[in-house]
Amino acid sequence: MDKSATSPLESSEYAIRNTQYASRITHRASRCGLLIITAVFCLLGLLYSVVIPLFEAPDEVWHFFFINEMATTGRMPVQPAEGQDVWLRESGQPPLYHLLAAALAAPLDTSAFPDFVRFNPDHPFVTNYSESEAPNLFIHTRAENFPWSGAVLAVHLARLLSVAFGALALVGVWLVVRETVPDAPGLALLATAVTAFNPAFIYISSVVNNDTAVAALSTWVLWLSIRLAKGKTNWKTELGLGALLGLAFLSKLSALALLGVIALALGLRFWANFSQNEKKSAFIRVNPSAALRTYLRPLFFSSILIVGTAVLVSGWWYVRNWRLYGDPLAWSVWLGNIGTEKATLLELIPQFQEVAVSYWEPIDGLLPHAVFVALGLLWLLALAGWLLIMWRLAKNGRTAATIHPHKTALLLTAVWFLLLYASLIRYMLILPAAEGRLLYPGIAAVSGLLVVGLAAVWGRYGRILGYGIVLSLFILSAATPILAIRPYYPPSLLAEADLPPLTLLDDGLSDVGLRLLGLTVVPETAVNGEPVNITLYWQADEPSPDVELLVQVWSLSGELLYQRQAPPAKENYPPDLWQPGDIVRDPYRWHPDPDKTLAYYVTVTVLADGGPAGMLASPALFRHTAVLDPDTIPNPVSYKLGDLAELIGYELTDNTLTLYWQAIGETEQDYTVFTHVLDAEGNLLRQVDSPPAGNAYPTRFWQPSDVIVDVREIGEGYGRILVGLYSPVDGSRLVVVDGAGTAVPDNAIPLPPPEYNE
Repeated sequence: MDKSATSPLESSEYAIRNTQYASRITHRASRCGLLIITAVFCLLGLLYSVVIPLFEAPDEVWHFFFINEMATTGRMPVQPAEGQDVWLRESGQPPLYHLLAAALAAPLDTSAFPDFVRFNPDHPFVTNYSESEAPNLFIHTRAENFPWSGAVLAVHLARLLSVAFGALALVGVWLVVRETVPDAPGLALLATAVTAFNPAFIYISSVVNNDTAVAALSTWVLWLSIRLAKGKTNWKTELGLGALLGLAFLSKLSALALLGVIALALGLRFWANFSQNEKKSAFIRVNPSAALRTYLRPLFFSSILIVGTAVLVSGWWYVRNWRLYGDPLAWSVWLGNIGTEKATLLELIPQFQEVAVSYWEPIDGLLPHAVFVALGLLWLLALAGWLLIMWRLAKNGRTAATIHPHKTALLLTAVWFLLLYASLIRYMLILPAAEGRLLYPGIAAVSGLLVVGLAAVWGRYGRILGYGIVLSLFILSAATPILAIRPYYPPSLLAEADLPPLTLLDDGLSDVGLRLLGLTVVPETAVNGEPVNITLYWQADEPSPDVELLVQVWSLSGELLYQRQAPPAKENYPPDLWQPGDIVRDPYRWHPDPDKTLAYYVTVTVLADGGPAGMLASPALFRHTAVLDPDTIPNPVSYKLGDLAELIGYELTDNTLTLYWQAIGETEQDYTVFTHVLDAEGNLLRQVDSPPAGNAYPTRFWQPSDVIVDVREIGEGYGRILVGLYSPVDGSRLVVVDGAGTAVPDNAIPLPPPEYNE
C-alpha cells in the first residue's frame, strides 16, 4: 500500500500509538532501574550493618533497650516521673519501629543485654571534660563476633528492619519525583539513586533507630498527598493515606508536621474543583448552600476519613502518654531524661552548615573535603537551574523544553520540606541537634529539588552528567564502609598474620603476663603538628588486670614531649578481657608542637604490683618537621655547606643567636655547629660548639627541605660571629660557598654584629 495514501487521521493514530508505546517502554525501564537501585542499596545496607560496631551509631543502644524491654516484658516501659533512667532515654519515642523490632527479638534469648555492654570510660560522652580522642563509645568484645546469637543477633535483625524501611523510602522518593516531573521518568530514577547512594542515609538505614521508618512513611504520605491534591484518589486510597499518616505519627514526632501537608493538599484539591470553569463559579454565587454540599462536603468527608483513620491508628499512643505523664507527646518527661541546652536563633546559624554536612556524612570528619566541594558545586548548579525555571515561568509561563515540573506537586514537596526544617529549628533551639538525619523525612524533597534543578541547566549533556553523578555517589557509598568506617573503628584483637610491620623495642620487661611485640608510629615523619598515632601491640601470656603503662615520647635532647599513664588498651580492650595468646592493639595519639623540628623516640614503662616492672625504649627513628614560611625567616642569606645544608637566615640579639638551616642532602654522620664569638679586633672571646637544635635533631636525621631552627646562647659583648659545621670525628669542616659560589675563607660563615640587624 502506498504510504502517501494513508489518511491524516490514521497517521495521527499511528503517532499516538508509537508515543504511548515509547512511554510504556520508558516507564518500564524506570521501574527496572528502581528495582536495581533498591537491590544495590539493600546490599550496601547489609555491608554497613556488618561493618559498623554495635551501638556506635547515634542513640542505638537506647533504641535497642526500648526494643528489648518490650520483647522481654511484653509491655512498653514507663519513664520515671522524677529523676532519670539513662536506659529509658529513647522510650518516650513513638513506638512503631520498636514494636516491629521487638517482634523480631522476642523469640531470642537476650538476657545478656545490657550486661555485655561496656562503655569506654574515657570517651567525652561518658566522662565530662575527658580529652580522649578514641572514637569508640563502647568496648567491643568477643560477644559481638559472628556467628551472632541472643541479643547481638537481635540487634542485627533490628538493623535489617531499618534497611527494609530505607528501601521503602527509596520507592517513595521515586513515586514523589514521578508526580513532580511526570514527563521525565529518568529524573525520578536519578533522584532515587542520589538518595540510595548517600553514605549517611545508608549508614542510618543500617543501624537501630526510627529515622528510616519515619522517612519511609513520610515520603509515602507525601506521594499520596500529591495525588490527593491532583484529584487522583478515591475513598480507598484516602483510607490508605490516613493509615500511613497514623503509622507516621507512631514513628516519630516530627511526622506531626505532615498535618500541614494534608491540609494544603485538601485546600489545593478544593481550589482546583472550585476554579475548574466559570459555570461552577456562577453556581456558587447563585446557590451557595448547594455549592457547599456539592464541593465542600466531599472535601469534608475526605478530611474526616484521612484524619480519622490516622487518629484510630495512632491515637492510643498519645492518649497513653496523656494518662501517664499529663502530656500527649511525653515531651516533658523525655526532655527530663535528655536534658536541655537552649540556644538563640543567632547561635544556630553556624550549626546550619553542620546540618548540611551531616546530611551526607555519617561520622564527623569521615569523608574527604573534596566530596563536599563537589556536592556544593552540584547544589549551586541546581540553584541556578531553579532560578532559570522561575525566570522562564515569570517570562512566558513555560519552563525549559526538557522539564515541566507539576506546580501542585512541587508546592507540596517544598512546603513539606519547609515545615520539617522549621520543626528542626525549633528542636535545635531546645537541644543540641544539628544532625542532617533529622531531615530524612523530607529526603524526597531534597533529592527531587536537586535533580530537577540540575536538569534545567545541564542541557544535552544531561544523561552523561546524570550517569556521572550516580556512579560517583555509588563509588563513594561503596568505599565508605571499607575505606572509612572500618579504619575509624579498627579491631582491638588481631591475628598474628594481621600484624603490620613493627618497630621492635629493647628488652627490659620482667614477667608480668604480657609481652610487647612492637609498635608502629604513623606517620614516621610528621609535619606541622599533624597528629602522630603511636600503637603498641601486646600479646597476653595470662590475664593482667592490674597492669598500668606509662607511655612517653622523648626528644633526643631529653625533652619530654608527651606522656600518658593508663592500663594498656584501656579505651579499646582493657586487660581484664585478655585471654592467653590474645594480640591486642593499644593506640595513643600525640599532637606535636608545630614549630619544632626534632627526632624522637618512645619509651614504655610497665607498672605492676605498685612499682615499675621494666622499661622498653624504641630506636630514635621518628621525626617531626616544621614547615616555615620563607617570608618569616629574618635576615635571609645563602651559604651552602657541602652537600648537606644551607644557612638561609639568622637572628642576633644581645646574647642569643638563632640560625635557620635548611637541609639539601642526607648524611649518616652527626655534625657539630661551631660558633666563634669574636671581639671588634677579631680576637676569639668565646666558642660555643654543640649539635644543632640542642641535639634535638642531629644531622643524620635531616631530610632535604627540612628547616631547622637552631637557638644558641652566645653571651653579650662581641664584634662579630663565625659559624659552620664540622665533624666531631676528625674536626674537618664542611666546605662553605656563598650565594655566588665563592668559597668562604676557613669555611666559617661571618655574621655581622647586632646593630647591622636593626
